[in-house]
Amino acid sequence: MLKKSHAPSRLPIAWRLCLLMFVNSVLLLPLGPAAFGLTETASGEHWYQIEFDGRPVGYEHLEFRDITSGSERILACTQHLEMKLNRLGQDQTSRSTLTTTQTAAGILKSFHLQRVDAGGNRIDRTGTFDAQNSVFRISERVAATRRDYNIRAPHPAHSPLIGLWLPAACTSPTRTTFPVMYPETAAVADIVARKKTDSTLRLANSPLIRIHRYEFHTANEPTRFTVLSTDSDQTVLREEKLLLGGNLTRMAVSPDVALSSVEGKSLDLSAVDNSDRSAAAHLRQCRKDCSRAVRRGRIPAVTARHPVSTGSTDQ
Repeated sequence: MLKKSHAPSRLPIAWRLCLLMFVNSVLLLPLGPAAFGLTETASGEHWYQIEFDGRPVGYEHLEFRDITSGSERILACTQHLEMKLNRLGQDQTSRSTLTTTQTAAGILKSFHLQRVDAGGNRIDRTGTFDAQNSVFRISERVAATRRDYNIRAPHPAHSPLIGLWLPAACTSPTRTTFPVMYPETAAVADIVARKKTDSTLRLANSPLIRIHRYEFHTANEPTRFTVLSTDSDQTVLREEKLLLGGNLTRMAVSPDVALSSVEGKSLDLSAVDNSDRSAAAHLRQCRKDCSRAVRRGRIPAVTARHPVSTGSTDQ
């Protein structure tokens, strides 16, 4: 169980769930570029600005390098994400760092997630895929509680950095299912993806370019799509998703633009209109199904397809 915070005031459970949904939806957006698995580039970095209804709320910095030592190409990736939010004057800023090792085709080998919010609440979770026993071996510390347990994965799961592998794997308008391991929820869940028709996109101070588009959703949320746009090299340029009656987007930008997203006044979540019926219904369902997960320090956005098989807890 998480220890109670010593903050002077606590958010109502509905708003805490709303905030968790918001942050986790950012984490579940795909990353770029997807062409890591197709090129011989040894290292690189990319910056993204995160917006909600056109208002900057955070940034993402993604680095990668090739650490291949044998016949199978292996990538080491690091994603740093910062979100600047508030609720009724309360700072709700969160920061997270996710590192992964994965194949060029996107199969996840290991991960390490570290996340901290403005109240000092921390999650530190690592996982390694044991192919012989078809499980992810998880070790985590949430507040003062340490747990070690296994997550069953009958088939090798893909990396949560979906933009690294999806465009190369999804080449048909026919819907295809992929298992994905989500470190933020410690769960393996399916996503259903398809290639959409090509379109055009104009980035800031750039000419109109032709883009490829991909659409996916988690299998348990078939009406909540994320749309991913890439250039001809399969480099992710833009991602967008409807959330809480608004539009959550991520756009490739320069480092200075990305870093400026967390300067100045933060987005006030209390001003976000959550009267949208679908968002309210989702929030009620989230509260009903996932209250136990919240108490255990997990974000209730993805339902596990393969439940925990074994585990132990050390206080």
